[in-house]
Amino acid sequence: MKFVPERGHILIVNFEIGGVQREPEMNGSARPCVIVQNNRLERGPLVTVVPVSTTPPRVPGKQHHLLSHLSFRGWPMQWDGQGKERWVKCDYVTTISLERCTQPYSKTVDGRRRYTRVKVTRIDMEAIDQCVLWALGILCSSDAIANGDTRI
Repeated sequence: MKFVPERGHILIVNFEIGGVQREPEMNGSARPCVIVQNNRLERGPLVTVVPVSTTPPRVPGKQHHLLSHLSFRGWPMQWDGQGKERWVKCDYVTTISLERCTQPYSKTVDGRRRYTRVKVTRIDMEAIDQCVLWALGILCSSDAIANGDTRI
């Protein structure tokens, strides 16, 4: 990648490359993911992401977020384009190398890739942050806290 993505950018991540000892946890070789932590921690070419899926969760929970269609404005049609619901699965937080990533792209008539930068809306990013905190057990419901129970 020729740039360091910001929080909220959506990149295509290939979960199948590089020394995999077992089958990947996610199906499909390339999957859109939202950057939740870029390299502000100075960890080299590592970013922390949560995957995006067009498959709704079996039982939607506080660890899932349905993205606004506005977060996919400018998304290339060749990557399932516009008009589909997209869920962020915040219970699958993972840190990956930027070597596994590419920007979304469309192909020109002569076969070259035309890259685009897509970023979720501020409201979606705030909701994703809350879902990640919930999935990690950091954010508990206010009712549970009021009752002294900080478990999820």
